[in-house]
Amino acid sequence: MALLWRLNQPKGRLTLAAFLSLISFAASINLFFAAIVRISGEVGVRPEVLASVASAYFAAFVLVSILAGYFAERVGTRVVLMGGCAVLIAGALLLGVSTHPPALLLAVVAMGTGGGILEGMSSALLVQLYPDRERQAVNLSQAAYCCGAIAGPLLMGILLPRGVGWRVFFLGVAVLAATNLALYAASRFNIGGEAQRFTPKEAAAVLRRWSVAQLCVVVFFYVLAESALVGFLNIYLYQYRSAPEAVAIQSIAYFWAAMLVGRLLCGLLPDRWSERGLIFLTMSLGGAAVAASLLTSDWRYALASFVAAGFLMGGAWPTAVALTGARHRRYASTVVGLTVALGALGCVVAPPLMGSMFQAADSRLVMALPAIPLLVGGLLALPVPRSVRAVGQS
Repeated sequence: MALLWRLNQPKGRLTLAAFLSLISFAASINLFFAAIVRISGEVGVRPEVLASVASAYFAAFVLVSILAGYFAERVGTRVVLMGGCAVLIAGALLLGVSTHPPALLLAVVAMGTGGGILEGMSSALLVQLYPDRERQAVNLSQAAYCCGAIAGPLLMGILLPRGVGWRVFFLGVAVLAATNLALYAASRFNIGGEAQRFTPKEAAAVLRRWSVAQLCVVVFFYVLAESALVGFLNIYLYQYRSAPEAVAIQSIAYFWAAMLVGRLLCGLLPDRWSERGLIFLTMSLGGAAVAASLLTSDWRYALASFVAAGFLMGGAWPTAVALTGARHRRYASTVVGLTVALGALGCVVAPPLMGSMFQAADSRLVMALPAIPLLVGGLLALPVPRSVRAVGQS
């Protein structure tokens, strides 16, 4: 499948820019999770509590994801995407020099703002660039996201124990986002023609449709589970299962590497595969793998269960987002932005929920609980009777 065009073609440059957007966004938040034990030591806050700061990241992410799609339709995608890159640069630089919790919180919010713009708008851009190949394009772009999520924690796991400071990695995120900003500035955004304008009333009518609401809920449950796993895998393995620090940090990279493979495979599946069936299958199998971690007695087997879950569940998010954009192509930026935003509420809920549960329940049980939203979300992805859809679209 010839998805990537030569870089001297406008479509190819935009595709590369969209992929790099997801790489820089993924690196920013996953580096924070990977360095969380070291950061907590510097600021004097327990890792489980510090992980809750990620809720501020995703609160900003949700807010701007809701607004970015609409403003992209009104003022232009280029302006919104370049703004996202600029804010991500500022947040990464601030985090790289932060020494006190307030500055740390401000940096995290800035990175969340940039990430909220870049993820939803990059996915919507790919839906518009590759009509009739949305699932393949978005799955491959999310494979790029996995590359960013893999590279940072993997390098951090190698270099932190050797004395390299964690702040250096966030300066690298700023450089990557600056490169991305330059690519958007040099790209042409009218490849698919001028975007159709629509009123807020028209947009609200689309967002009330069951076909949109259903997938928003599915994506929420997926993200809730994914955030719970990624945000606490390092802490769980290191503090509760006695894994070596380097392995605990790199476990995040292993999780995303397995998800990378899963998303690539989903992107290569033929079009005759049902998107809804694929979402159900991937989320259900991922939930089963997470639940299997409860039966493990050694950190190695627990890690294997979570890595298997990453592989199995990986294709659900991009498939759901691509399906939303494909079915509402005229409003792709707004609808995809809303789906990503409401899904990201799972990122807001997961850190404080998991952090409080670690204080009150057995750690093995807590890390197995993300299986529940995966199973529920998979079931909700299945087709509903026509009568229900008619009520939702009335």
